[in-house]
Amino acid sequence: MGWGHACVQLRNQLLRLILLTALALPLGVALAQAQSAVVPKKHEALYRQLERQLGRFVAQVPWTTSDRPVLRGAAWAAAGCDPVPTLLEEPRRERALRELDALARAGAQLVTLEVCYPLLSSQFQDPRPTLEHYANLANAVRLRGMKLLVRSRALPPTDGSITASRYYVRLGKERFFRERYDDAKSIALALQPDYLTLVADPLRDTAALKLTTRDWRGFLRRTTADLKAALGDFTPALGAELGLSASAELVDALAAVPGLDYIELRVDRLATQKEQFLPRLLSWPERIRSIDPGKRILIGDAWLYKAGAQEAAGAMPKPGITARDVYSFWAPLDIDFLRVLVHAARAGSMEAVVASRPRYLFAYLDFFDPTIFRATPLLLMELAERQANAAIAGARLTDTGRAFGAL
Repeated sequence: MGWGHACVQLRNQLLRLILLTALALPLGVALAQAQSAVVPKKHEALYRQLERQLGRFVAQVPWTTSDRPVLRGAAWAAAGCDPVPTLLEEPRRERALRELDALARAGAQLVTLEVCYPLLSSQFQDPRPTLEHYANLANAVRLRGMKLLVRSRALPPTDGSITASRYYVRLGKERFFRERYDDAKSIALALQPDYLTLVADPLRDTAALKLTTRDWRGFLRRTTADLKAALGDFTPALGAELGLSASAELVDALAAVPGLDYIELRVDRLATQKEQFLPRLLSWPERIRSIDPGKRILIGDAWLYKAGAQEAAGAMPKPGITARDVYSFWAPLDIDFLRVLVHAARAGSMEAVVASRPRYLFAYLDFFDPTIFRATPLLLMELAERQANAAIAGARLTDTGRAFGAL
């Protein structure tokens, strides 16, 4: 039995070495990264648990010799919806452009931009300044030779920075879907994105309405058909996003929408106590294409959620858990995570992998820094953003950022 266990360990080590070689990461670099990461005792058990989960997934990814290009993508955080009150201010626009330049230097070939409902709805406010702002940002992306994925989502009703919650009180399904169609048409015409995700997770993108899978399927069927009839050859690729924790029913429903060009798969938590999610990156593309062989698939928002299986259930994300991302000792796992996703994308003929926490391409915080020892999760996130902004200004990258550029 001891010999069998040793064989299993050796097999896993060999698979890991093969994967690192296939992803052009020199073994010496990998070992140096692992040795330089001093994992605090507080997080050591979680670190090892996540390391094991990634290792098990590596062993499941089919070997492929394909050199199929996979687009390196990153969320364009400074240009997103949050916080809404500063969206159109000049300092915010300048920060967004600096981040865009930094992402281009880091090797990003695609950026994702969130445009939030109801900011473009005329009954909520005059949409023209916001639409012009986004159109200028889209032009900046094209000038840098990058692709643009626009993701349409509704602001949560709990967002206290604007009056969306009061707007939602008078909202019904028919009006909600009509205004979301109008938003999509305005985005397609003004921003001319390469990809337009019409719903960013049907489980959460509800504007406080009780929306079913059937509701979203009907909306997507009508919207894709109407947009393609209205815009013809100027219609961007149209898609929908869902998380790996979604139900098989939702996967099948989106895969069966005839006018939908692609599905975005969001990857965050690896597992709960009841389910393993990463293997769905291998099975879902096959499932989707068995329903519609022409569906394209992207790995959309992707980052390693620093939660153990016992913590990962329930609503996402949890601020206290997300704040764990800020520390530099996670870098080797963050790198492994991105590289494994690219390998899975090649094996499954998926066309992009999007890093959803771009600030860690530029800077982390040191867990052992005594000045942040008692910092709250909110303060940690603010400090990490400041560090990232300083690194962007100084054209600096982390090990994770350098690895990202080599994906």
